[in-house]
Amino acid sequence: GIKEDDVDIIFTHMYLEFALASLPVSKLLKVPMVTWYSHGNVDLKLKIANKFVDRMVTPSPRSFLLKSDNLTLLNHMTDTNLFIPLKKPKNDYLIATDRIARVKGQHLLIEALSIVHKKGHKIKFKIVGPINNEDYLNELKELTKKLNLENYVEFIGPLPHKDLLPLLQNCAVLITNQHESGLAKTVLEAMSCAKPVVVWDKDYIELCEKYTKDC
Repeated sequence: GIKEDDVDIIFTHMYLEFALASLPVSKLLKVPMVTWYSHGNVDLKLKIANKFVDRMVTPSPRSFLLKSDNLTLLNHMTDTNLFIPLKKPKNDYLIATDRIARVKGQHLLIEALSIVHKKGHKIKFKIVGPINNEDYLNELKELTKKLNLENYVEFIGPLPHKDLLPLLQNCAVLITNQHESGLAKTVLEAMSCAKPVVVWDKDYIELCEKYTKDC
């Protein structure tokens, strides 16, 4: 079995079920636990975790809406030696990397692409991310057909992180329609690749505001 000296720290990421399931081991072996959580939802699981986990961690104040004295702000770490600009990127498509879910609003991005095409800019759009809602995915595909964008919109699905790198390096623009705050990591990675981004996240607006005052 696991002994106290075998483990220095227990770390759980996002899924509060893992944090709650690990609490007995943490307390029994006196091993500290850290839980990363970045979401606007506040439920009983979060309240229990916040009370008993040794330290909660989140990237921004808006990504953890429960009032807590047990919280540390820690931004996403971006490997700037890995996410670097290419000397000659293709720059021939747009990309979005959110999970396929209605709350992410990919239908609005597809509708916006239709407007761009009508203005004469025939650019492709790659949508990368896990599928959380099959019905919504089918709606997006139907919308793509309705707007005659079948040859321009590609649903790639989930990718290993290492396979996302060349897609970011070669895109023209990264777009995210999520309004949830939390400093989405992919935006930072795209910026590290010297790519322009379109984002509605208030945290990014505030983060970049001090750099744009003199522009």
